[in-house]
Amino acid sequence: MAREQLVVLNALDVAKTQWYHFTTIVIAGMGFFTDAYDLFCISLVTKLLGRIYYTKPGAPKPGTLPPNVAAAVNGVALCGTLAGQLFFGWLGDKLGRKKVYGITLILMVICSLASGLSFGSSPNGTMATLCFFRFWLGFGIGGDYPLSATIMSEYANKRTRGRFIAAVFAMQGFGILAGGFVALIVSSAFDHKFKAPSYHENAAASLPPQADYIWRIILMFGAIPAALTFYWRMKMPETARYTALVAKNAKLAAADMSKVLNLELEVEEDKVQRIAQKPANSFGLFSKEFAKRHGLHLLGTTSTWFLLDIAFYSQNLFQKDIFSAINWIPPAATMNAIHEVFRIAKAQTLIALCSTVPGYWFTVLFIDYLGRFFIQMMGFFFMTVFMFAIAIPYDHWTLKPHRIGFVAMYSLTFFFANFGPNATTFVVPAEIFPARLRSTCHGISAAAGKAGAIIGAFGFLYAAQNTDPKKTDAGYPPGIGVKWALIVLGIINFFGMAFTLLVPESKGKSLEDLSGENADENDDQEMQAASARTPPDKPYIGYDRHGDLVFIDRLLPNTLNPQMANRPPPQSQRKEIRISKLQYQIVALASYSELRHFCHPPRGDIGPVWENVCSFNFSKKSVFALINPGKIMAREQLQVLNALDVAKTQWYHFTAIVIAGMGFFTDAYDLFCISLVTKLLGRIYYYQPGSDTPGALPSNVSSAVNGVAFCGTLSGQLFFGWLGDKMGRKRVYGMTLMMMVICSIACGLSFGKNPTAVMSTLCFFRFWLGFGIGGDYPLSATIMSEYANKKTRGAFIAAVFAMQGFGILAGGMVAIIISATFKAQFPAPAFEVDPAGSTVPQADYAWRIIVMFGAIPAALTYYWRMKMPETARYTALVAKNAKQAASDMAKVLEVELESEQEKIEKMSQEKGNDFGLFSTQFARQHGLHLLGTTTTWFLLDIAFYSQNLFQKDIFSAIGWIPKAKTMNALEEVYKIARAQTLIALCSTVPGYWFTVALIDKIGRFAIQLMGFFFMTVFMFALAIPYHHWTLPDHRIGFVVMYSLTFFFANFGPNATTFVVPAEIFPARLRSTCHGISAASGKAGAIVGAFGFLYAADSIGVRKTLIVLGVINFLGMIFTFLVPESKGKSLEEISGEGEQENGSTAESRQTGSV
Repeated sequence: MAREQLVVLNALDVAKTQWYHFTTIVIAGMGFFTDAYDLFCISLVTKLLGRIYYTKPGAPKPGTLPPNVAAAVNGVALCGTLAGQLFFGWLGDKLGRKKVYGITLILMVICSLASGLSFGSSPNGTMATLCFFRFWLGFGIGGDYPLSATIMSEYANKRTRGRFIAAVFAMQGFGILAGGFVALIVSSAFDHKFKAPSYHENAAASLPPQADYIWRIILMFGAIPAALTFYWRMKMPETARYTALVAKNAKLAAADMSKVLNLELEVEEDKVQRIAQKPANSFGLFSKEFAKRHGLHLLGTTSTWFLLDIAFYSQNLFQKDIFSAINWIPPAATMNAIHEVFRIAKAQTLIALCSTVPGYWFTVLFIDYLGRFFIQMMGFFFMTVFMFAIAIPYDHWTLKPHRIGFVAMYSLTFFFANFGPNATTFVVPAEIFPARLRSTCHGISAAAGKAGAIIGAFGFLYAAQNTDPKKTDAGYPPGIGVKWALIVLGIINFFGMAFTLLVPESKGKSLEDLSGENADENDDQEMQAASARTPPDKPYIGYDRHGDLVFIDRLLPNTLNPQMANRPPPQSQRKEIRISKLQYQIVALASYSELRHFCHPPRGDIGPVWENVCSFNFSKKSVFALINPGKIMAREQLQVLNALDVAKTQWYHFTAIVIAGMGFFTDAYDLFCISLVTKLLGRIYYYQPGSDTPGALPSNVSSAVNGVAFCGTLSGQLFFGWLGDKMGRKRVYGMTLMMMVICSIACGLSFGKNPTAVMSTLCFFRFWLGFGIGGDYPLSATIMSEYANKKTRGAFIAAVFAMQGFGILAGGMVAIIISATFKAQFPAPAFEVDPAGSTVPQADYAWRIIVMFGAIPAALTYYWRMKMPETARYTALVAKNAKQAASDMAKVLEVELESEQEKIEKMSQEKGNDFGLFSTQFARQHGLHLLGTTTTWFLLDIAFYSQNLFQKDIFSAIGWIPKAKTMNALEEVYKIARAQTLIALCSTVPGYWFTVALIDKIGRFAIQLMGFFFMTVFMFALAIPYHHWTLPDHRIGFVVMYSLTFFFANFGPNATTFVVPAEIFPARLRSTCHGISAASGKAGAIVGAFGFLYAADSIGVRKTLIVLGVINFLGMIFTFLVPESKGKSLEEISGEGEQENGSTAESRQTGSV
């Protein structure tokens, strides 16, 4: 039966329409304003971009974007939107709507501005930059879909909720009109200021240089309205439904909505807790219960949105016919570039004003009168009718006298798309799913729609090409023709009608009634279906003080049915389980229906709260279990360790990040610079007089120079990892930094009588440089994890690792500055002009300075590294010196801490805290964890370091690095440094800091799984159509895919594989196990950097990419061996927080509940 609704939610449902409803519409709708503005303007911008960047001198027509470039510029935003819908939809349910809401708007503002600032030394370079920023613009826009819809639905009253959500979506109409007016004003102003003839009259003069500012201004203007609403978006309180039903904070929900509604609301903490404990309010997205309740609903919302967007975005097929029919746009050759923008903007604005925009607002007016189902069914019906009416007599409509009729039919089709499914598919998913899954399900539905948009905008663009190859648009293959494409679209619309039958009507009902959160289930029927077989003896059962049914492990006659009062607990069903690393004994099992039969209702305060109770899955059936906590108990944590765990973020955390991260700064600096140095070394030491190409290191020498540092790193990880547990973190920590400083300087001072001797000396010092860098991996990770608080520990460890990003940028800037300085001071001709003179003698100093500079930042932190005290966890748990641990941390935390030597002595005598790395006990407790951390790091680094295969293709694709013979030696260093810095800035570095920002929100497991998933997807997307990407016209897409692959490597397993091993192992083995995991990764790096480089020559790059895709997929699989460590203390994760009581460690079971 229906349950009484929370007062705060009922107040929102029955509230009259107030001012806050309209402010919410504007605030929530600004993402859709930007979405429509961008999609509208890009069609104007692409025409102008074609003229600016792709006009060929002497051509009879102005330049246009090649099909692959046009597809990339338009389609990359749709791909970003799809990804953003899934990611932010899920995040909105995990973190809350408000916490995520500002991120999406900031992304839109920044990327709108950045799109207008796109740059490049060639047309392809500019397009690649534009595509990169448009992907992230789409990513932010995508996030606004589920968040805005969910926020508006949860703020609205139930009487006009549909109207408010539809109004948010209808802000797209204002975005379209604003885009049109901005384009008209800007193009008109420029046309007036900079007069130019038509292309037919003077091709070169028809494109004034100032036209390059027009498209930039138009794109950037979309950021202004979004930026203006950021303050108000941040000021909005979290929705009451999320706060009460998901975060379970009734007090905050009531306080927030009291301010919004201007009335006093009752706090119903007990009711919220009872609601949260209902089985119907706990199932997840992938549960059978969700499939049973909402599976068909989700199928309905995803399929209808998918089918709708195929038809809706296919309008690109007909616009050129419409505009020529009504004579609004003359042939391009008869206009100059600026005038063309003005004419197209005017035409598209008028079409939108006549069909698209009215449809939105018809829906807003009628959705709460006619209902969602009726409007969606009506819209699909008329779209089907008009599509067939255009398609069947298509040859009739192509005749000039009948084209006005074609325009009318076209306008009506898209009027009923907007006064129909285009609005309702957005509204319904925000209403019919539970609050804890609402944003996720809306994001899934929207992403399905965006997948349809990609098919509609590009698949049908190719499909609709003429069957005669001579009549296709330039650059397109033959298709099935427009007529058959229209018939297929008509069938798609008909299927939309059919799938609409799966979507429920939500008009006039509360969100909780629609989602089922407002109803008590028939407990007997539903729980019996999933219950375990009843044991012969009935267990002790009763209600706790909150009225919840529980088992108890002692007799309390006042609360039990009299016939149960003297019955002992059954013995036949005793089993042992582990819950959060603690062991318990199950002494009874029973089904939920039996509990109801044998219990009395609650009687107020019934004394002590019962012992721990859990429900879990036993023999694949749900049961309730009485658990006996006397078997093993949690130990009270040491005060000094608890103080570290609960400490607020303080200055010492940030100093620890800088001090610990300097090894990774040097690591990245060295790896980045060596690729520049090897190019220069080849010119200096291996040039053959008379050769027509500059000198290059022989393959074996190149492999040695690059690979010897990897070998040193692997050795250092194993050695210093073990030493850090033997001698302490601090004692060893200074040695690694000193090795890095000395060997960085020594590398720059490498000498020899001949080239081979110089390279041998360089390799010697690079091995020991790598040895020191390797030692910093386990030591820095362990130190940071043992210093951090448990709330933000992941972000701090990831930030240490992310210092690599600063190392890359520093390396790039140093190389650019040094090479530019030497180039200006010692000018030299290109190699093809003067082979010998292209490498000046002073170039030998350039590579030495670049290599040695990496020692300076490391040396500056040596004093502070030595001043750091030993970590409290090593001092207390490994060295067993409680007094020193308390003294050291009292200075760091600036608090008084008690010395607990007796407690440490007790802990050290427990059998569970003395097993070694090669013991059976370690294998039982941590064997799978170590297998998970080593295999995932190994597989990740194979893929990550294999990027060497593709860099030459990327740099040549975007035109940043010309052929070596066209440059002198120092110019080559400069060009490569600039290109690699920009690539890192666009893909590698952002990935690091996305991880830092979100790792303690999303969790290690989710980020690692997501990263491997997207790396797999993008690797296969590069591999399967590899021959397509090798064509010069398609390399921009290759650059984008490549960048995204390594973005998700860094916002994924490249960071998490470093973080997790520093958290999940015991303190006495933590550094060792991290070193083993890291060494496994470095072995993968050697395989990726060199094994796959040779494999690509023998089996080909395409097959190599497929193998790498399979490797990433295996990384996903092995991720399931790695536990989640978010928000837990290190002792809880590692099992050091357990204390035996009457049972040996050997009796433990490793299953989890």
